[in-house]
Amino acid sequence: VLRKEENGWWLAAFDGTETWVPGSYLDEWVHSAGTAEGSLVARGLLPASEINALIAALTDLDVLTEGWLRASARILTALDMQPGVVFTVVTTSQLVPALVKLLLFDLAKFVPAENVYSAASMSKEECFRAIRSRFGPKATYVGVGDGAEEEAACQHLNMPFVKIAGHKDWWAFCRRVERERDHFATQ
Repeated sequence: VLRKEENGWWLAAFDGTETWVPGSYLDEWVHSAGTAEGSLVARGLLPASEINALIAALTDLDVLTEGWLRASARILTALDMQPGVVFTVVTTSQLVPALVKLLLFDLAKFVPAENVYSAASMSKEECFRAIRSRFGPKATYVGVGDGAEEEAACQHLNMPFVKIAGHKDWWAFCRRVERERDHFATQ
């Protein structure tokens, strides 16, 4: 977004083209990689001279993935406001690539490195059991994913599972979490 007019129209640029669009058609999204708190620069992982290129790439990626990064940040922020919420990631990749993705997509602020589990050499169910062992029986666990293996593991461990097969499911999950957060905030 290059400029916002009081009449509700915004001048936006994408892929070298500028056009006026109704502001109500857009969700403004500023990637936090440029902020001091979430910055790769502040962590010493990226020279300050390259942060604008990263922000531009992430903004383009968000557009190309129909808002996946923005949706992820929204849902994790909404969930993170709940007391006692802890995020873990179980991935089939090796740990280092998974951690790099979390850093690049600015999601590491939600998932600390010690909460990333690799199912590269064990099953996802074994990872889920390790998470349960670590956080204890009083915690509430919810699996979120797109694969049959994690769905079966959650079913076997009597954990609720939210299947995210595409953007439509992800956005529906975002709206559900935000509605529930708003409902409990008014209680």
